[in-house]
Amino acid sequence: MYILRLKQLGQTMEQGLFVNWLKGKNETFAVGDEIYEIETDKATLAVEAAREGRIVATIVQPDDMIAIGGALAIVAEDGENPSADEISALLAEAGSASA
Repeated sequence: MYILRLKQLGQTMEQGLFVNWLKGKNETFAVGDEIYEIETDKATLAVEAAREGRIVATIVQPDDMIAIGGALAIVAEDGENPSADEISALLAEAGSASA
């Protein structure tokens, strides 16, 4: 399981406006699949997955402003079926890391 974080999409990008999820909760995705849209100061971009997984919890919602490295979601890797307690623990870690 891992925390999906906003990556820098341009040299001057410091934050982005979260637009929409393109993959829903519990929907699997592969490397290269578009999983969310983010609006920068220059454009709205669909962001591709760098790792495969399945979103088990979302942290951000449309219209949230997110800093580079900010937590977006909790993702389970192939074969993982995390418990609610495991997801909650990682959500707590994501919240403290992005604060």
